[in-house]
Amino acid sequence: MDSEQIIKTIESCRQQAIVCRALDGAHLDGLFRQNEDNVYYRFLYYLAGALKPDLMAELGVCEGRCTAHLAAGWPEGRVLAVDPEYHGMLDRNALTVYENVDFRQCRSDDEVMLGTVKDRSVGLLFVDSVHNLPHVLTEMRYWLPKMQPGAPVIFDDLDYFWSMANLLDVLPLQHKGRLEGLHVHGFGYALAEPDVHLEFERTGGEELTVTWWRGDGERQSQRVPG
Repeated sequence: MDSEQIIKTIESCRQQAIVCRALDGAHLDGLFRQNEDNVYYRFLYYLAGALKPDLMAELGVCEGRCTAHLAAGWPEGRVLAVDPEYHGMLDRNALTVYENVDFRQCRSDDEVMLGTVKDRSVGLLFVDSVHNLPHVLTEMRYWLPKMQPGAPVIFDDLDYFWSMANLLDVLPLQHKGRLEGLHVHGFGYALAEPDVHLEFERTGGEELTVTWWRGDGERQSQRVPG
């Protein structure tokens, strides 16, 4: 699919999630009933099924409710679920239910784990880890090269911490936007460009200087609150 088709698919899945009354199976519906504000669980289910990626990655797993929806949405794809903490409900919610979940207990920038992920192999990335701009920019620095060109990167909690409000503005990607109606703390997407490189440094108490370039191209910088 080209970028326009992928964006239309994302929007279609957003609408499906909002109007959905139940999914196929009591397990997923039970997980949703635990927190019905998280309409994005069902969005991830539909998006995984629509895109059918061989490899999906989730940064920030917590108790595995999103993990379960990704795994169930496309059972033939592998879900690489990354979190430095192991949460007690993860087994019951996802690991013992879906054979296609590969849980890694480590940070999302762990070099050993990243070394097992081929460049341009991830067809869907869900970012739900530490909700501040420096952390997510660090994840984009390491994970954009792992993404297939045009594959969606989905972001949770854009409104959770003040610096996250700048994320979509500062990401130097051509296709990005918010997804309304999926979570009270904000939700959004960007389409990956694996040749985009990111660096940043703190140049003030609450200011970051973000530098980016494409391939071997010219570097550009922007100062943003962070």
